[in-house]
Amino acid sequence: MRRSRILWWTFGVALLGCVILAIVVASRYEYELQPPFAESDGHDFSAIYLAYDEDESEADKHFKGKVLNLLDSPGSKIRTDEAGEQYLSLFKLIHDSTHASRNEEGIRCYLYRPEDPVMERGPRPPGSLGYSIKGVCMGKIDGIVVMRKCYLVEITIEGPDW
Repeated sequence: MRRSRILWWTFGVALLGCVILAIVVASRYEYELQPPFAESDGHDFSAIYLAYDEDESEADKHFKGKVLNLLDSPGSKIRTDEAGEQYLSLFKLIHDSTHASRNEEGIRCYLYRPEDPVMERGPRPPGSLGYSIKGVCMGKIDGIVVMRKCYLVEITIEGPDW
């Protein structure tokens, strides 16, 4: 009788462990965001890296895990990291105490579809000058703000027929 109870208890604990594992795995896949993103927060790209430079933990609360639309992102060539992943680098201008300036990588946007990075076309948002980049903010990694699943939003300008 005692052996039977131990066997049923062991079976119950194992079953409960399997259920918990299934819930954890399922919730992870539900959270995966896939481009093109329907909604996003629009931000000037410099506001993102400045927020991370000022207070990383506070910036994580606002941006990490969220879809961001970086408005008026400065142009960049597609680059490849050590792992072979392709990305765009957005550079920030740094002024030092000697009044010299230099460019430093501020945001790295890993491309979701590097062979054809434009996934969305739309009207120019108010105050925007050019294209934008949408992606999921992963926080600051090795001193650089990293975004994943990024793609370009091509701005279409509507106006009178000339």
